[in-house]
Formats: sequence, C-alpha cells, structure tokens
Amino acid sequence: MKFYLDMHAGAFPPVSIGVTYSRLANNLPPAQETIDLCRQKGLRKIRLYKPHKDALNALQHSALEVILGVGNEDIVKLAFTKGFAENWVNTYVRPYKGAVGFTMIAVGHGINPGDRLAQALVPAMQALKDILHTDEELLTIYVTTPVNINWLSEIHPPSAATFDARYMITIKPIVEFLQQGSPVMLCDLYPYYAYKQNPAYKDIALDYALHSSSTVMVQDGNIGYTNMLDGLIDAFMFAMEKVGVLDVKVYVSETGWPISPGVDLATPQNAETYILNVFKRLSAAAKSPKSRWPNQIFIYNLYLQNQAIGETRNFGLFRPNKQQIY
Repeated sequence: MKFYLDMHAGAFPPVSIGVTYSRLANNLPPAQETIDLCRQKGLRKIRLYKPHKDALNALQHSALEVILGVGNEDIVKLAFTKGFAENWVNTYVRPYKGAVGFTMIAVGHGINPGDRLAQALVPAMQALKDILHTDEELLTIYVTTPVNINWLSEIHPPSAATFDARYMITIKPIVEFLQQGSPVMLCDLYPYYAYKQNPAYKDIALDYALHSSSTVMVQDGNIGYTNMLDGLIDAFMFAMEKVGVLDVKVYVSETGWPISPGVDLATPQNAETYILNVFKRLSAAAKSPKSRWPNQIFIYNLYLQNQAIGETRNFGLFRPNKQQIY
C-alpha cells in the first residue's frame, strides 16, 4: 500500500480516497501535521467524529472535503434545547465557511436503532438543517447520520435485506428525512466483522470479504457479486427500496481491516489486501450493482489508537509517528 499512496500523492483517482480521523489516543501528532500528511499522501476526504477546533483550523484552505461529526453527547441538546443548534453552527461551521470544504454534517456515531439516542436523530438533524438553510452559503451541506448493519435484519443475500422491523418507527423517519433533501446514507460497513460473525458467509471463500475476486462469488437473482462490500452497500439499497426510498446514495463512511495478533482473519497480509483492493476500487470509480453513482469510501482509521477499545485499536493506515503501516 505504501507504493499505492506514494503513487497517488498529487495525482488523485477519479473518486478520491477518504479517511476517518478518530482520535482515541494520547500520542498523535498535531492536527496541522495530520492534515499535511493527508495532502502529501493523496487522501482528499476526511471524516471528523467531533468538531475539534484544531482540526478545523488545520483544514482551512487544505482542499480536503470534510464530513463534520456531531458527538453523541450533543444529539439530545441539538434536538430539544432551544438555540443549541444555532450556537453549534455558529461555533463550528460559519467561522469556517469558504475555507473548509464541508460536504456533510454527520449526527452521531455508532448508534443502533434500538438505542434511545436514535429517537432524537431526526429532530437533531432537522434542527441543524433549519439553521443551515438560513445561510445561502451553507445550503450545499447535507445533514445525515451514520448507520451500520445492526439496522438491518438480514444482510445476505443483499436482496433479502430489510430494516429491522422492531425499530421501523425510528428507522423510517430517518430514511425519509434523507430522501427529502439530504440524499446520502452514511453506512459503516466492515466485511471483516460480517464474515467473522455471520454464519450466512460460512461457505463463501475469504476472497469475497477481501474484495480479491474478479469473478462472481454470490449470485443473487440476476445480480452477481464479486465482493462483500458491494453486497453490503446493496443490502442497504434493497432495504431502502422496501420502504419506498429510491434516490438516496450510499456512502461507506467507515471500512477497514484490523491487524490483531492471534486472530486468524486479522493478519497483516489480509489487512493490506483489503485496503489495497478498496483503493483500487476507488481508482476505478467503481459502484455496486444497484448504485447509479460511484460509492464514496472512508477508510478507518488514519492512525492506530492506543486508547480505543478492543480490536478497534488495531485499525490504521499510519502509526502515530506517521510511519505507514503496510
């Protein structure tokens, strides 16, 4: 992967590489060095999980596209506290307009549909959208929220996918909100975890999860899938169709493969293979069989994180000293 990143520094592929910037660590370089590293390595899109001021300052005039995150701790206040959304936008968005390339505001992270916080997502998103729409220069910023495969009751084959009926009262308004003016669903998708945990894939070769096959490995009606990432993207598209939503794009807001000592699937070779194949996909501006647009993808994570929980600390493109891992 080192060769790939160096090769594309300054010569960006048709669908630029995105990376997440989670900061669960106490040994990371300053934000300005981090943004400089992204530019040097050809990483042109970045997802922030919270509106860290040092990162926003470093991103000014960087030409990076930015998904700005809202911390889970602010969701209820955005939804129900008068004036909070306006103050949030005035603090983290308006001072940077024209200098930071905001594309979306992503409300929350890692929320499952049965969580109490999920019930506050629509009013929180609506509050932000209402404030943004009072400023012509902010109209192009979409408001959305990241989801994951826990929002689906089935994921394989993709055409069987449906949103979890137990939480449809929460899920359907979110999907309808996206259709009504924020037409991007952010999906955190990990073939590594799906392949490891879901028995539906037990008879399918690992190449399907690693995105390594050029031949069809799963036939789903008249659609053939060569890789699981396409399958997971289309699972959400099938699920949206079943609630009458047809025009929302799916972006992969997180994906990756860990290097976890002692875990058979999480070898350095598998991690490098998966990440390299995702980069190749971006270079080719590929899209899943049901997508009309190339799928934007963000790799989790920019750095290894020594304070992350469990296996999460084993995802990263760089060590905290900015050394490439692969």
